Order: sequence, then C-alpha cells, then structure tokens
Amino acid sequence: MHIGWWSWLRSLCNIQLQADSNFSNIIDKNLFIPNRLLFIQIDFFTTYLKRCMEPDTNLIDLSFLKKLTDGKPEKMKYYISMHLKTSPGLFDQLVSSFDDLSYEEIFSRAHSLKPQCDYVGIIGLKEQLIEIENASRKKLNRGDLFHLVQKAVDINNKGMAELRSYIDQ
Repeated sequence: MHIGWWSWLRSLCNIQLQADSNFSNIIDKNLFIPNRLLFIQIDFFTTYLKRCMEPDTNLIDLSFLKKLTDGKPEKMKYYISMHLKTSPGLFDQLVSSFDDLSYEEIFSRAHSLKPQCDYVGIIGLKEQLIEIENASRKKLNRGDLFHLVQKAVDINNKGMAELRSYIDQ
C-alpha cells in the first residue's frame, strides 16, 4: 500500500525531488522497505518538505519602522495596520485602471506607493516600484509594464501576510 503513497508524494514534490538527488536516491532505496519503517520515512519526508517550503528569509524588515517609532510596538502596529488598510486599494486601482492610465499616471501611482511600502519594510517592493517608475519613463511595452505591476502586487500581498502575522502577535 505504501508504494502508491510514495509515488503520490514523489509526484507532489517532483521539482524538489529532482533538485535534490540525494533525497531522491533515499526515496528510491526505501520504496520497498517494510511497513515498520514507514514512520521514519514520513518524519524524514516531513522535515524535507518543511525545508523546501519555508522561506529562507523573512519577507519584511521592520528595522526602519522600529527606528521611526522608537521601537514602540503600538506605533509599529498602527503604521502596519494603515498599510494593510490602504495599499490593497491603491494596488487594485493601479491594476484595474491600468489600460486607461497614461505612462505618467502609472509612474505617479508607483511613486506614491513607495514611501509606505518602504517604511513597513516589505523586502523587494520598493525596488519593484522603482522598476515600474523606470519602465514608465521609458514607455516600456504595456504588457511588460503590466507584468512588473503584477509582480509588485504579488510582493505586496506576500509581505502583507507576514505583516498581518506580526500584528496578530
């Protein structure tokens, strides 16, 4: 029965297994072991999955916000909650009205998002917004520019999830 189970797990994590040939070899060697060792396999595989799925670094860096608020958690949570309330709407407006916006308006909206994204410390978002500004100035192909905007939205959404967990502490 566990042979089918391992096949399912292997297909589920095919990318990680291909990338980590040592782990793949361990799975191959253990496909036909007795059931009593199945728990060892499960524990090993769970540890491996956690290593693959957990990010190596945080998505936020609150050092600037700590300096800005003198490290007071209440103030930090206030600024974070303001970002959590306002940024989704600003990004939604940028995405939903993208086709109607001029290059200058796209530049302006990306530029206006930079300060608040910077002070809450979402890593990579400020740089992505700068890339949008530069692409707008150069009047980059609209499809490529939209891809940059979508990437900024994705970075913001991932960072906001981590900011929410900070607020909930």
